[in-house]
Amino acid sequence: MTDNKPQRLSLGEFYQSLSPAIPMPDLASQFDNFIKSIIEDFSKLEFDDNPENNFKKVIDLTIKRRPEYDLMMNEGAKEENIGWAIILAVTGISNEKIKNYILPAINEKYGLSVADLESINEDPELIKVFSRIFTSGHKDKLLMEILADEPIILRRFVINNLSSLKKDTSKLRLMLEDKYSGRFSQKVGTFVEREIIGKLVPDGKYEVGSLELLESYYQRTTTGAERNPKIDLIIPNKKDPKILIESSYTKTTASGQTKKGDANDALFSAIKRYNAANKKDVLFINFIDGAGWMARGKNDVGRFVNSCDYAVNYKNLELLKEIFNYYL
Repeated sequence: MTDNKPQRLSLGEFYQSLSPAIPMPDLASQFDNFIKSIIEDFSKLEFDDNPENNFKKVIDLTIKRRPEYDLMMNEGAKEENIGWAIILAVTGISNEKIKNYILPAINEKYGLSVADLESINEDPELIKVFSRIFTSGHKDKLLMEILADEPIILRRFVINNLSSLKKDTSKLRLMLEDKYSGRFSQKVGTFVEREIIGKLVPDGKYEVGSLELLESYYQRTTTGAERNPKIDLIIPNKKDPKILIESSYTKTTASGQTKKGDANDALFSAIKRYNAANKKDVLFINFIDGAGWMARGKNDVGRFVNSCDYAVNYKNLELLKEIFNYYL
């Protein structure tokens, strides 16, 4: 602990120091390694002249968690199926279209209850049905009805030359990058929390999740049940928290930011009530950055700056270090 108490940034100082984008070369490297590993595993497959056999080989592909792309894996997964992602990437068909239109119709026609594509892998009969749909479904009467107004999508259900992608992996890479771009965007927030903020926490001691000791101090805004919100970083632990950090890095502006402001106010109020009732000094920090917040303007940003003990951003990480040194 140092002797000099860190000074809060004024709203003007904070707003002027916002960054439109935070450099994340390590996350980009993990993304590249993730895509590279998928392509390498795909390239090892041996294909024959039977499109349905080749289809089955692809949908069985899985990838194991490795340090070089750890952040890109699904949360908590030691391995995950990548075969279906390849199939959807090659066809250019979205998960939403499969889930909301095609699967329900196929379930009804065949008396099935398939919830997601990966569950198909467990049933040989289902594999036959879906391999036929994806390799020659452009001629299927049911699909023609479902996609009657989307002939371009219908034409994509004709996977019959997967082996050609082994000869042109650059094309497959572009398809997979597009397919996993949404996951990359989702992982940006996790990267900020773990790799930018979390790496500065002394000894890396922090936990994530809801904080039960705050539960009774929330003032509910509705009569319905509301969950105890997840907190991004609880330092050093949930049992004896000293510092709580919420992180919001966004590149675009959205209505969700207003709701986040309401949640932030409720959390800070609960922390203050908890501190007063228990003679504690739990500190609340907001990490806010990105073009989305710059676009919202100083007034909206000011709501977050004023509803916490300290507000920090990427250009003021030294202040965060000072806070840790003083309060921990």
